[in-house]
Amino acid sequence: MAFRLDLRGRAAKVFSAVGLAEHLLPPSLLNFSAGILAGAGINLLTSVATGPTTVSTNRIIVDSIVWVGAASFAAAAASIAESAERKADLVITERLRSDEKEAIHRNEAAQVATKFWILITFGIAAIVLATMLIPQI
Repeated sequence: MAFRLDLRGRAAKVFSAVGLAEHLLPPSLLNFSAGILAGAGINLLTSVATGPTTVSTNRIIVDSIVWVGAASFAAAAASIAESAERKADLVITERLRSDEKEAIHRNEAAQVATKFWILITFGIAAIVLATMLIPQI
């Protein structure tokens, strides 16, 4: 008998209990955040050439990679949210009532909520780590 840990099932239950299972952040906000986070990482890389010599270049590079990693989590979450919206829009017709349209959107969001919120959690963790790694200049 093999032991299998089902994190998806447990995470889905947690997100349902908290009320996040049917709600996703807007893709435009996530894409904007991804651009800001990637810009922070790129700015750190450019500071390697112009920054003081007392700060370790390796620390700056690692911090930059973490910022860009946070950006990639935000971009991946935006892609998932856009995909869910696109699927819902393909099903919705003009004949449906507004409550039926909302139910379709909620259903599509619920199907991707676990993966979406896990990416958001990893992104927030990367932002916290990147902030803690900012070299003392």
